[in-house]
Amino acid sequence: MKAAVFHGPNDTRVEDVEKPKLFKTGIIVRVKACGICDSDLHFYKLGGKRMHPGTIMGHEFCGDVVEVVDEVKDIKAGDRVAAISIQPCFKCAMCKAGLHELCPALGSGGIDIPGAYAEYTSVPLAVLNKTVFRLAGSTTYERDALIEPFGVGYLATVRANPRPADTIAIFGAGIIGLSCIVALKARGVSRIIVSETSRLRLQTAGNLGADILINAAEEDVAARISEVTGGTGLDMALECTGVRKPFLQR
Repeated sequence: MKAAVFHGPNDTRVEDVEKPKLFKTGIIVRVKACGICDSDLHFYKLGGKRMHPGTIMGHEFCGDVVEVVDEVKDIKAGDRVAAISIQPCFKCAMCKAGLHELCPALGSGGIDIPGAYAEYTSVPLAVLNKTVFRLAGSTTYERDALIEPFGVGYLATVRANPRPADTIAIFGAGIIGLSCIVALKARGVSRIIVSETSRLRLQTAGNLGADILINAAEEDVAARISEVTGGTGLDMALECTGVRKPFLQR
């Protein structure tokens, strides 16, 4: 099969590689779409201790199931799915409690396990509605590939547990920040401030329902937030940039 193989910083090549192996608790997915996470860009540009030559990145994917082991009963070949590729040890206390994602020896797709920048990818632990999510097929594969990053933003808003009357700022309007906007609006939050340096991303944030847009490249973000809140400040802030500067703003 064809795959994008990492060989070093700024050196990723499309090559012929062997198809991924089928784990005893897993499935094989024919990849139809895969997003490019910012972490993938980081590894592509800079490498990293866990990023070895021969690695196939990619973890924001969806596609069609083509192989299923007998132990997996509720997923079948032909299912359209999005999935999370993880490989737990099944032996530690976390695994025995069913919390496989907290396994200290966890292997992650796109780093420790060949990822989805390929024609096929393996999901070592296939558990419906936990690591594998069946899709209705009512949208495009490209949209379905957004399920994984949208889940990050959604989980952040669930853990934050905002009230509808809260004033909430989102720093960064990439896919995670935009996902937070959608999730907050769905929870009834009526006042969302977004700080971002990209005009295009700010426009998208506004289209998705953000109430106040701040161009951080042109405005003093802290002063602007103080102004629009009458000096009372925020009830909550969600940092979605992954950079240092927003943490230092007061």
